[in-house]
Order: sequence, then structure tokens, then C-alpha cells
Amino acid sequence: MARELGVLCIVFLTLVGLVIGQEKYSDRYDNINIDEILHNDRLLKKYRECLNAPTDANCPEDGKLLRGVVGEGLTTDCAKCTDKQKINALRGVGYLVKNRPEVWREVESKYDPTGIYLSKHPELRQLLRVPVLVLLLAIVAYVAAEEEKYPSKYDSIDVDSIIGNDRLLMNYFKCLIEEKDNHCTDDGKFIKKVLSEGLKTNCAKCTDAQKEKALKIATYTYKNHRDLWDTVAAKYDPEGVFLANHPEVAA
Repeated sequence: MARELGVLCIVFLTLVGLVIGQEKYSDRYDNINIDEILHNDRLLKKYRECLNAPTDANCPEDGKLLRGVVGEGLTTDCAKCTDKQKINALRGVGYLVKNRPEVWREVESKYDPTGIYLSKHPELRQLLRVPVLVLLLAIVAYVAAEEEKYPSKYDSIDVDSIIGNDRLLMNYFKCLIEEKDNHCTDDGKFIKKVLSEGLKTNCAKCTDAQKEKALKIATYTYKNHRDLWDTVAAKYDPEGVFLANHPEVAA
């Protein structure tokens, strides 16, 4: 048991360099040899105890950082990870899912109780049945696709004109809520297409300008039109991932 939990701990040490507010986690642990870890019986038991303890009082410094980032890494689909960290996380979690599902359930129940990470990676069990080289190529291709950004042409959307005009705001609201696109402008159609993914992944594919605008309009809508926010969130982010990542919106 300690060995398998140790695997997960070391996998997520790729995230330990977290600094609040950064776009990406530190790449300090990118060069960890995952294959060596997966086949090493002498894994650090202290990290398991740290992860499972009610407080971090007995955790080493890197263990304290680990506790603080594992939940975010799982529930945001490693949105702040570097490419190497995403690969290591996929392989490490996949190993536990395939070889020690009872251990994975223990970790998942504490740090990802709604199962967001596995819901985004149904391919894990299938990928782990193929040769290692094919597995790596598949994961690298996945990471490359994930790193694509939304078109920057939508960076120029005038958020201030939207939130300052109730009629315009309601038009966007109708666009998002209705099944058809009858009330949608071209940028409204784009927002409708990506909104669910953007909320649930902490806008991982957004440009910097898009992230800033998304946070601004979310904050305004939550505080000034709570009924609209609740309706949109119920459709596009029922698990409340975005607000969990941005408590300042509701502050």
C-alpha cells in the first residue's frame, strides 16, 4: 500500500513548486524518472502519512506543498502543469488505476471526490494496455492537443460594453441557455462552444486576455445578476469547479 501511494506522491511532486497566481507550476521536478519510481520498492512512506493526515503538522516542507496542490491538479486536469508534468501525472495515475484500483479510490475519495480527473481521461485503462512507446506517443499527442489555445481573435471582445448594457447582457444569456443559436452573435457562438470546458479547466486553453475577461465578467455577473450566474453555472459547470478555483468571484 505504501509503495503505490508513494508512486502517486512522487508523481505529484511534479507539481510541488506551486506559487500562488502563477500560470504554470515550477518545472523543478520535471526530470523525475517515473519508470524508476514505479519499480522501486523503497518509496517514501512519510508522503503517504502526510497525504492522509488530518493536518500537515508532521509533513516535511515539500509534503506540505504536495498536500496543497494534489487536489487542484486532479480537479483542474493538471491545468497549470508543464507538458512533462502532465505526462508524469497521466502515467502515474494510470498505473494506480490499472494495478491498484483500491489505492486510487482511497486517494480519489479525499482529493477528487467527484472523479473529475478520471472523467476527463477514460482512455487511461486502454492506453496502459499498449506497449510503452505507443503509450508515450499517445500521451505526448494528447498533451500537445491540450496545449492548443483558443483563437486570439476573440481577445478583442468588449467585456465592458456587455456588462454595462443589460439588453446586450441578456442577449448573451439567451444565447448560452437556449439549445439553438438563434440569439447568438459569432462571438456568442464561440463562447457557447467553449464555456463548459473553460469553466471546468480553469480556462486552460484561454489566452491571457481571455482569462482576464472571463474573470471580470464572471465576477460582475455573480455579484450583480446572481440568478443569471446560477442558471448558466447549472448548465455549464454544475460541479462548481470554476468558483472553487476562484473564490474571489464570490467574495
